[in-house]
Amino acid sequence: MGQVQAAQGYVVALMSPRAPHGAFGFSRHEEYTEKARGVPGISILVDDFTSGIRHLVREGLVDETRIGIFGHSNGGYAANFLITSEAPMSCAVVSTGFSNLTIYPTTLDGQRDEISNTTLFDDVDAYVALSPLFRMNRVRVPVMMMMGDQDERWMPHMLQQFQTLQWLGKDVTFVRYAGEEHGMYQRPENVADAVRRIDEFFRKCFAAGVRTAGHLPTE
Repeated sequence: MGQVQAAQGYVVALMSPRAPHGAFGFSRHEEYTEKARGVPGISILVDDFTSGIRHLVREGLVDETRIGIFGHSNGGYAANFLITSEAPMSCAVVSTGFSNLTIYPTTLDGQRDEISNTTLFDDVDAYVALSPLFRMNRVRVPVMMMMGDQDERWMPHMLQQFQTLQWLGKDVTFVRYAGEEHGMYQRPENVADAVRRIDEFFRKCFAAGVRTAGHLPTE
């Protein structure tokens, strides 16, 4: 996504914020990243992202009123944390992201989860806190959601999120691609359609002038 947006004139920030579910991604060293594991990592993620945007603004590279984010998979989960926070942005694209950690007991047979470092039955509050779904009432920007309709593990998250945002009266669009799995962008026609939709979505959300896209890591 980043190369495509840059070619279209966007300023693209390839961010690597710490996140509640990203303790395995040692962007500096293990101690630095481990601090963000679980519930404490929510505020760390928001602060890492926000401080990165502020740096770009201070450098005169971006307009803080024209910021969009794109996240796929783990990045989609991070995007869901960010859209339910006060992080600066104008719109967001969530591609195949988690939103409700309480679904885990049915997908992992109740095993201890590496994100929360506990189980739903031992600490339900942690699971709720790590589920952006329960804070979708805080969303204040347009959201485009997209995924492949064969991505069975992620489908419940995305459907719940879309239905919740709709019920709350939020500005949300959901695009599902037939025959696509978690990677989603396998068929050339789907790749072309997704790129077109994302570009049109960003253009609609941003005014003329500098356009900025923040791209969250997918893995």
